Amino acid sequence: MASVLPQCSWCGKELKENEVRNSKEEILKQWENNKKQYEHQKSIEQHGKDVRKSFEQDLRRRI
Repeated sequence: MASVLPQCSWCGKELKENEVRNSKEEILKQWENNKKQYEHQKSIEQHGKDVRKSFEQDLRRRI
């Protein structure tokens, strides 16, 4: 059964309060980075869709 107390993923010992705080900060930083990367990826995908739509419209006008 998993422990409720935060444990070190490397050695399995209980983390001290400052270590828990640091790991929470790392988790939040990683979450923010992931969120930024996701938003950037969505932006790139939307730009690709817009470019394709514009290209297709341009081709229709020329035909």
